[in-house]
Amino acid sequence: MIVYKKKNTGIVRWHILLYIILSLSLFGTLLTLAVLESKRQEQIRINAFHAGVSDLSKMSEIIISDRLNDFDSILLIPKKLTIF
Repeated sequence: MIVYKKKNTGIVRWHILLYIILSLSLFGTLLTLAVLESKRQEQIRINAFHAGVSDLSKMSEIIISDRLNDFDSILLIPKKLTIF
């Protein structure tokens, strides 16, 4: 155990204060970096989700238009038969 003399207590207090200030600033910096990284990852996930949704919507649009064309062609067969 270190025993400080009375005249060194002021220096010890400054060292403790400096240690506390540096620890809090390091903690704040690390917390800020963690928040920024989580926001970045969230943005990446949102962009990937939107890309997947747009791909699915394009595929759905193609499937629906093909089915509508098939349905229209089926409905046109009786019309063509009644004309002739």
